[in-house]
Amino acid sequence: MPFDASLSVIVTGFENSGTTVLSQLIMSSPHIFGAFECGLLLACSPREFTRVQPFHNWLPQRWRLPGRDAAAQIDKAACHQHAYSILLNQSLCLQRVGAKSLLDKTPAYVYVLDEVMRSTPGVPVVVAQKSQASQLHSWAKRGVRGDEAFKRYGAGVAAHKRAATAFPERLRTVDTHLLEACPAMRSGNVSDLSAEGCAAANATLASVYRWLSRFDPHAAWGAWDARYLTLATHKAKAVACKR
Repeated sequence: MPFDASLSVIVTGFENSGTTVLSQLIMSSPHIFGAFECGLLLACSPREFTRVQPFHNWLPQRWRLPGRDAAAQIDKAACHQHAYSILLNQSLCLQRVGAKSLLDKTPAYVYVLDEVMRSTPGVPVVVAQKSQASQLHSWAKRGVRGDEAFKRYGAGVAAHKRAATAFPERLRTVDTHLLEACPAMRSGNVSDLSAEGCAAANATLASVYRWLSRFDPHAAWGAWDARYLTLATHKAKAVACKR
């Protein structure tokens, strides 16, 4: 049975691979938002989510849940689908931005991607990806090097391959180097959208939006707007979420 509209898309990828900016661009669509890394699917069931730290402790504050009762409802949910529905309906953050569905951005899912996709039938997954050299360099700057880095990288690649074999129609990979080349994303200026580096980023996200709309025909994805590349739309939502 496919998920309902509570969860529209999952965004994942290695840590420091560009998952944050990719999810922000997707969340520029009026109907969708995600307050912070969720991590619900790292537990076999919502009742086991209490063991998944720090995600369980993050959820009430980062998603602006109104008191302990709301968090307890998620912990007691019968299944992941029910838990997402509660989160969508209880999160003050999602209410403030007028979200009709949510995005779950959790980099840690990349290591168990096939299992995550198996537990969320019908939900599309967008994976942020850099070249191996760039990814290892990003980790090295943060103290992850040598065998540890290669082991981590190999585990993610293996899970991605399993997911791509089992669910090819629901998996989309985005080269985040293409996004980094657009100066408007750094400056926030609409005038920078005409720069050469923004053409590929614009085409990539327009294609992602068209692809996502196939899975959620009742959601108001609308057309991709190049001005989303300035991240102004997402920043306005983030401000509303924190009020």
